[in-house]
Amino acid sequence: MSDTKPEGTLLLTEKPFVFVLHNNQKVKRCDHCFESGDLSNCSLCDKVAYCSSKCEAEAWSVHKFECPNMKRISPKIVPDAVRMIARIIYKLKITKIFNMTEKDCKTSFPYLLS
Repeated sequence: MSDTKPEGTLLLTEKPFVFVLHNNQKVKRCDHCFESGDLSNCSLCDKVAYCSSKCEAEAWSVHKFECPNMKRISPKIVPDAVRMIARIIYKLKITKIFNMTEKDCKTSFPYLLS
């Protein structure tokens, strides 16, 4: 039997696999929850901002891997797509998922053309 829901009813919510705040929103929104308001920059890289210490702490599990690199290339800005790809790679932890060593991950250009 089909149970019809009224239009606009929320059926499902899910956290995204990864997310990145668009660079043009960096000074306007929290890098973790996207809320606007009074923000404090990361004390290490100064490239992302958070609305609270709670958001900063929750974001640290991912940001700790990008933070030193963002600081190193400052004042350049890391493109959104690069941050997204880096976060995907981190999340997948590709070497553990596929049980690959660093040597296994290397390939040659001719191989990619075949």
